[in-house]
Amino acid sequence: MCSTNTAQVPSTPVPLHSGQPAPASALLPGSIEVDEVDALDNDSAFGDDTSEASSRTSLSSGIARYRTENGRRYHAYKEGNYLFPNDETEQDRLDLHHHIFNLVAEGKLFYAPIDNPSRVLDAGTGTGIWAMDFADQFPGSYVLGTDLSPIQPGWVPPNLEFEVDDMEDTWRHKPFSFIHLRCLAGSLKDWPRLLSQAYDNLEPGGWLEVVDFELYLKDQRDPDAEAPGLPVLKDAKFCNIWVGGLHEAAEKIGRTFRSADRCKGWMESLGFEGLVEEKIKVPVAPWAKNRRQKEIGLYQQQNSKRFQISTRSSKTLTSLSLSRHSSQLVPKTPPLTLSPSKVLDASSSYGAAHFTRVLGWSSEEFEVLSAGVRGELKDRTLQLYSNLFVVYGRKPRGEKEGKGDE
Repeated sequence: MCSTNTAQVPSTPVPLHSGQPAPASALLPGSIEVDEVDALDNDSAFGDDTSEASSRTSLSSGIARYRTENGRRYHAYKEGNYLFPNDETEQDRLDLHHHIFNLVAEGKLFYAPIDNPSRVLDAGTGTGIWAMDFADQFPGSYVLGTDLSPIQPGWVPPNLEFEVDDMEDTWRHKPFSFIHLRCLAGSLKDWPRLLSQAYDNLEPGGWLEVVDFELYLKDQRDPDAEAPGLPVLKDAKFCNIWVGGLHEAAEKIGRTFRSADRCKGWMESLGFEGLVEEKIKVPVAPWAKNRRQKEIGLYQQQNSKRFQISTRSSKTLTSLSLSRHSSQLVPKTPPLTLSPSKVLDASSSYGAAHFTRVLGWSSEEFEVLSAGVRGELKDRTLQLYSNLFVVYGRKPRGEKEGKGDE
């Protein structure tokens, strides 16, 4: 039995260029109510950018001899399999992302109907923050977090272990009662194979949960926002190039971003039962009127901007033609002045390696694009959002034990 919870978007048009939020009577069914453009500036509860200072502990071995590129640090083990950084800036972003997930889920760490699972796997654990929270909540469970990067802290709950491992290799574990996969879009060569391995390594009756954002930016004012295919934002040309380039690069290297809305079908074909798919609209900027959604949007905006680029001192980036890299509406970018007091912090972890390694952009060209994306994300007249997909299902109780090693 499968179920899907989605919001239907009708075809009633809403003006896209008014510069002001649409009145409540003009909102499409399922829309998030929009706040006044300057409301955030007048609300002291939403403060300035949070500090990015943090400390991390990692292993001093060959797997920690990282690659540095475009001012960012990348993993060494299975180098190139994962094109996002693992430096402290990225670790801060991952922890912030965990907070966003907690806000969206209203404090829940998971959606599947599990109860005191005995063995839990968090594959692609990142900083390990989800695994640590889960281990604290379920002290009787054994929790294993795996990742390509040894960036997890040394002090962890006694029922938690971290391993450096590639989830795309053959799994050699005892079966688990709960497997958690989050934010893996763009990281995997073969999603069906990974989900098949998860199925084989679950105990009968065990649950798999996959949580991921679609890598699309959509404008709530657009009545066709939920139409199939890559959305084209009418008022955010830099975001169009950024998202389009990410998808182009990901397809070239065979690590697609188009996975969040396909996981349910893949899991269904493997034999998972009790499948549930939840599709949750999440603002990517603080334009919503509801306080919790505004807070989520504020953190999402910071999450999108937290991918810092190391720029040289204050300067004006000269006009660089981006049209040779993209067919999406951009003849030339205007000069952009960067403040000496703030490092340009727009979108580089979701893009630097994809654009420079795969698509052949120069780091200067990508800096210009990132600055443009940052500016558009700060435009509060845009009602930008992405859909979060949560899919979970159970291995039938009559199935044999998993194939993992004892």
